[in-house]
Amino acid sequence: MENIIKNEYAELTADKSFRLTAERLVFRCGIHSNLKGYDCLADAVILYGAGACTGFCEIYRIIGLLRGLKPKSVMREISYAISQTRDIHIQLSKLTGFIVDKTTYITRSLSRTSAGYSARRNSRCIPNPFKRAL
Repeated sequence: MENIIKNEYAELTADKSFRLTAERLVFRCGIHSNLKGYDCLADAVILYGAGACTGFCEIYRIIGLLRGLKPKSVMREISYAISQTRDIHIQLSKLTGFIVDKTTYITRSLSRTSAGYSARRNSRCIPNPFKRAL
């Protein structure tokens, strides 16, 4: 069963059209392809964008399955790539049309890195900091 699921997601993340779009989006946010975590972040964009996964924990788990990593390692790699990017809040504001405050974004995302994840190990998922308020 796990191999069937793995193959399904592997095909999705290997799709050239999805991969190109995801990598362009990640690059437009200022995250360069030489950073560790870039590929995991592109996979996350594909999985979320295609509607295959919706929660952070599920996305980390699937990418971990595909790449032979633990979900916690996937999260760390993605967090590292994002943390190495200058002015990501400006790029995200341009792309989404929402104002993304630098201090709020950085403190919320960094609080959910390894220490935040360890503290929430038993929780279902980490909340999305970009969710629209209804």
